[in-house]
Amino acid sequence: MATHTDENGTFTCPPVVESLDDMPQDFRGAYAVDPDRPDQFLLTAEGHELRALYEELASLTAETKSLEARDAKLTKNKRTLEATLLAAIASAGVKPAFQEGVSDILQRRHKFTVQPSDDGSGPIVMAETAYGAFPVETIVSSFLGSDDGLPYRQKKSGATAGMFTQMINKLR
Repeated sequence: MATHTDENGTFTCPPVVESLDDMPQDFRGAYAVDPDRPDQFLLTAEGHELRALYEELASLTAETKSLEARDAKLTKNKRTLEATLLAAIASAGVKPAFQEGVSDILQRRHKFTVQPSDDGSGPIVMAETAYGAFPVETIVSSFLGSDDGLPYRQKKSGATAGMFTQMINKLR
């Protein structure tokens, strides 16, 4: 007995079958007795339409799965980019209130790519610039060193006059 199913277990609607017993109940109406060979059943015009619709459904299902996989990868890459960028911004000393804003500015200015590391330690985020690809930390440092990055830097606290005087007095 033939099964008439593909590798996914989907009924394939063959043009000729020898028995209606080896097909799903829903498809039996799509076949008629062959007038030349009464021991066979032929796929009717409606059956051909049904097969075309099922083939289209299978194609759309495969395309949907492919798009879902692509979306999952893009979502994962976006999360990796944001986490890496925010970590680099925080470690560079950007005021906490401005970290997300600096991240947005840098994402608008540069195209970022997430790549696997050579040593398998995790993904690496690189920024594409006019001068080539650079690690996120380099881009953050460059931005903060520019005039555009000045308002976002932490002010370096220096010793006050009172503290300096106290240190000199301790040395005496």
